Formats: sequence, structure tokens, C-alpha cells
Amino acid sequence: MAYWHNSQFHHNKHVWLTKRREPSKMGMNRSLAMSSGLRFVPIVFFSVFLIPLPACAETTAKLAPNTVAVLYENITDGPGMGRSVKDTVDMLRDTRAGFIFRGFWQWEPVVESPDQIPAALFSLTSDQRVSPDQVAARLRTTGNYYRSLKKWISSIKREIPELVFCGALPAQHLSRVDYNPVTGRVFMPEETWAMALDPQKWSIVHKGKPMTKADLQERQYGKKGRKYDRHRADAYAPDITNPDFQDLLIGWAQKQIDSGADAIWIDMLQAQGNLMLRMTEDPDHPAVKEAFAAAAKIVDEIHRYGSSNGRPVLAGSWGQSETANAALFATAKLDFVTVTPSNEETANKTLDETRWEETINAIRQIHGNVPVFAFIDWTGNASPLATFSQKLRPDNQKKAIEAFDAAFARMGVTFVYPLHGGDMGKKASRLSFGKLRVYDSLAPEFATFATIKGLAQRKNGNR
Repeated sequence: MAYWHNSQFHHNKHVWLTKRREPSKMGMNRSLAMSSGLRFVPIVFFSVFLIPLPACAETTAKLAPNTVAVLYENITDGPGMGRSVKDTVDMLRDTRAGFIFRGFWQWEPVVESPDQIPAALFSLTSDQRVSPDQVAARLRTTGNYYRSLKKWISSIKREIPELVFCGALPAQHLSRVDYNPVTGRVFMPEETWAMALDPQKWSIVHKGKPMTKADLQERQYGKKGRKYDRHRADAYAPDITNPDFQDLLIGWAQKQIDSGADAIWIDMLQAQGNLMLRMTEDPDHPAVKEAFAAAAKIVDEIHRYGSSNGRPVLAGSWGQSETANAALFATAKLDFVTVTPSNEETANKTLDETRWEETINAIRQIHGNVPVFAFIDWTGNASPLATFSQKLRPDNQKKAIEAFDAAFARMGVTFVYPLHGGDMGKKASRLSFGKLRVYDSLAPEFATFATIKGLAQRKNGNR
């Protein structure tokens, strides 16, 4: 159930898992540079390959260069922080928001409602003294379940019907016990382990020896100082080529679409393809081709599901720009792509515009003329958001927002204003409203909302 993702509201006391593991805890670097080691990394390089225009041109047209994009994760956070639907609508209206990015992020199983929790999911609490009633109560407090999501989206769209709402999903994460909200099936540990990525499916040899399933999984979800034991792992790195995992990931997307989402952003969609490419050093290796083809299938299925329901649905992920393997990255017909400034750029409140112009040009050559969004990403204690929120004073945060907005605009990239959301890291000492580990622009500790509002209104001509 999705309570644990919003556990920042309760000082990281998790109902379902003893310790929540996000990509940041696994060293998954989302910056433009490739990190060392065999971990999933969305890589941005350069290329000269062109692809067709996006499948969802009608909805993409709503994301014009002057569209105001805001990050608000999760839109259902209101009950846990005393913010009503009206309060949220007022924030969106004040900023003239046309696109809510990452409006609902799923990391762990999400259920329909606190009254409809499959009993098998409570095996996630096996190491805790937590009752089903306590879990249900937490969910009601956070609002992090599908019925709540549907209510929040419909209430907001009643007031702002033209708004494009974008949900978000991880392609790199599979809980040890997981759940398909469309079929109602709970996957127990043996079933999820069967969906976990195994390099020996393709007999992959790395550095002169076979890379085993346990070796790879330990690199992704192993705990420092403890021998890897899959039975004690919180989650696994899934195999995107596995049909059962594909159905599960597509089911998560379908449920958000059914709840009102107009777009789905898939984190690290092509990460497995990148990983296999680095391990095999062969773009024609079956492991590489199958991973990129599977990523493309996920995007196609999201498009197909939207069309079958009479409305286009956008699909987005990280932008890629690698020259040598552009054809692989271009197989997924993405409708929009994302990038993030580096830690150093965030600390300096300045972009390396020469590098960025080259990168954005390459991204457009691969992905076509699709919208590109830049947001301040988070990956634990050493992330751009951690730097932004913890190392920059509020006045410098405002300067960084202004600088990024202007610089990205010069490149035709839309900067996503950080309205609400994003984990500032377990070591964060400056907390929103003195208690929340999620960034919030209205919190007195940051107070960046007025700056965002001013920039947004100027972008829309003070309409």
C-alpha cells in the first residue's frame, strides 16, 4: 500500500516495511553522467537519430513552451498536512499551472481504499507490530490510495478542466510482496523473485565470470555490512522483459489512468537496456534488444489503453542522447522527456549552458520535437533537491529557481516549478513546517511560492 511513500509525514515510521528503499538508497544516479558499478542509470549522451512525432499529438499540444509545469508529489498529501482541495486548487490557479508533474508516485503497493486491503499484503509487516487497523488509519491520514487519488483529480479538474495531470511509476522496483490493482492479484515472494532480473537468462559474463541473479540483486538492493538474503530483501530489481512484470507495470499505469491521470511518467524506463548494454558491450546482444523492446512495449500499451478509453494518454521518461545507440533509445515513442540539473549546478545556482545546449539538441535528435521538462530531482542525501533545500538559503533557492527557469527557457526547455514534493533526504535538518521531509514551497523554512507565482504569471502574460 502506498502509505510508506508519504511516511515523511510521520518521521519515517513505516507501516509496511521496516526500511523503505528508494532508488537513492541503491546509488541510482539520475544525473547526466554515468556512475560506476552495475546499477540502473538513465544515461544522457549525444545522438543524430530521428524518430516519428509522438503518438499523442493532441494532448502533447497542451504542453506548449509557455505551459506552466509544477511538481506536486503527491496530490493526495493534503490530509496529512492540513491542506484542502480548495487550498491546492488555489496554489494551482495562482501559478497558472497547466501540467502537474509526478502528481502521484507509486513506489510500493497501492490499494483501492483503506477498507479494501488484501490480507496477503500484510505479510509486508511481518517484522513489525502493526495491526491492519493501524495500516488503514495511516492510509486515511495520508490519502495515498486510488479512491483518494480519483477524488482529488476530479475535484481539481472540476475547477481547472484543462489541467494535464501526470502520474509516475518506477520501472526499476518490485516489492517483495506486490499487488496488481487491476486484477486484484497479490504476488508473494517466490512469484516476485521469479520476476527479478537474472543476467543468466542470457548467459551474461561480466569481467570474466558469469553474473548471477543474486549478484545483480545484491548490487541493487543489498544492505551494507550484511550478506545478501533475498528472503529478507525489501524489494527486487525487476526484469522488464518478464511478461508478468510487464502486466504488473501496465496495470499500475492503467489504474492511475482510470483515476484520472492524463499522462504517466516512468522512472528509469530504459535502465535495464542501459545496464545490459554496459554489461555486454554489444548493442545487438539479445539482452539489450529485448530490454529496449520491452520498454517500448510499455509505452505502446499506455498509449493503447488511453485510446481504448477515448482519450489520449501521454507517456514520458528520462531523455537520452547517446550517439552510438540512438536507434535503441528511440524505440520507445515517448511524448515528453525529462532532465535534471546536477548537484554542482544546483549548488552554484547556474547551468553549464554550453553543455546543456549540446545535450538538449542531441535529445531532440533522438526523441523528436517533444516537450522537454527539467526538474530538481531527488535521490537521497546527495541529490539536487537535498542540495537545493538543505545547502541553499531560501533567498538563494529563489535565485536558483529564477536562474534555472530563464536558462532552460532559452533552450526551449520547460522548468518544472517545485511546488510540493520530493524527499529531501534522511539527513535533512531543515524540514517543511518544521516536521516534513518533503519539500514544500509554502513552508516558512523555504517560502519560494511567491517567486514561483511571479515567474508563472509572467510566463502566462499575467492572465
